[in-house]
Amino acid sequence: MVEAGWVPTPPATSGGAAAGRPLWTASTVLAAEPARALPGAAGRGELEVHFQPEVELASGEVTGLEALLRWFRPGHGVLWPGDFMPLVDALGLTREVGDHVLGMCATAARRWASGAPAGEGRVPLVRTVWVTVSARQVLEVDFAERLAARVAGLPAGSVGLDLPTALLDGAGASAVPWMRTLRDAGVRLSLGGVGGPADAAVAVGLPIQVVTLARPLVRGIDTDARRAAVLRAVVGAAHAAGRSVRAGGVESWAEVRVLVDAGVARAQGFLFGGPQRADRVGWLLAQASDGWRGSYLADTLELSGRPVALPV
Repeated sequence: MVEAGWVPTPPATSGGAAAGRPLWTASTVLAAEPARALPGAAGRGELEVHFQPEVELASGEVTGLEALLRWFRPGHGVLWPGDFMPLVDALGLTREVGDHVLGMCATAARRWASGAPAGEGRVPLVRTVWVTVSARQVLEVDFAERLAARVAGLPAGSVGLDLPTALLDGAGASAVPWMRTLRDAGVRLSLGGVGGPADAAVAVGLPIQVVTLARPLVRGIDTDARRAAVLRAVVGAAHAAGRSVRAGGVESWAEVRVLVDAGVARAQGFLFGGPQRADRVGWLLAQASDGWRGSYLADTLELSGRPVALPV
C-alpha cells in the first residue's frame, strides 16, 4: 500500500535539460499537488455528500436518495469522484474517506428517518440512502460490524449498499457471513452495475434484495430493441429470484415507459432531479410527501387506467 505522504518521484533528467533539473510534466505536477492536499480533506470539511432522488415509478414518490461524493477543493472548485478516487486508493485513504461518507449518509438517513407522513391506510415511507462502495472498502475485516453500529436504531432499509458485481463474482459462500451481518442490521443490499443476465446470476445464493441496472444498459432502451430485450431478461430473472429492480441514469420519458413495462420498480436520473446538497434535501422531501410528480407519472404511464401520451 502506498503511504499517505507519497508524491510522484521526479522523472530522470534528460541530456537536453540543465544538469540536475527534472523534467516535470503537467501530469506529474497535477498528481503531486492533490496527493498532498487529499489527506485530511474529510476532517477539513472539504468532502461533501450530495444526494440524487430515486423515485418509485408506480407513484412518482421519492423512495430513495443516491449518495454522490464531491471534493470542494479550495482554489480548484468541485472535483467529482473520478477525479480523485483513484488517488484515495493509491494513498491508502479508503478507510478514512469511506468512513466519512458512510457517517454522513447514516446521519442524513437518521435526519430523514421519519419518512413521508402516513395517510389513512398507509404506513410511513422509509427512504433508502444508497451508497456505492468499493471492493477494497467492503473487504476490510471489520467493515460490516462498523457499518452495523452506525445504522443501529434506524428503521430497516434506511441505508443501502450498492455492491460491485466484480466483488461478488466468484466470492460465493465467503461473502455470505458479512452480507448477513449487514442485512440483519437493516442495511439493504443491492447488486450494482448489472449489465446482463451473467451479471444478475452473480446474486444467486447471496442475501441480495435488489438488483441495480447499469446505466449503459438503460441508455437507449427505447430505440435499441436488442438492449431492451436484455433488460427484460435481467428483470425477469431478478423477479423470479424474489428481488426488486432499480435503474440508474434515466434521462427520458421514453426510457421510463420501457422500464415500467419491464417491471422495474424504481429509478434515478436527471429526469427526476439532479444531486442536491443535504441541506436542500429536506425541502425536496417535503415537496415529495404526497408523491413527487406522482399523479403526473401515474397518468403518463397509464398506471391510473387513463392512457396519456408521454411528453416529448
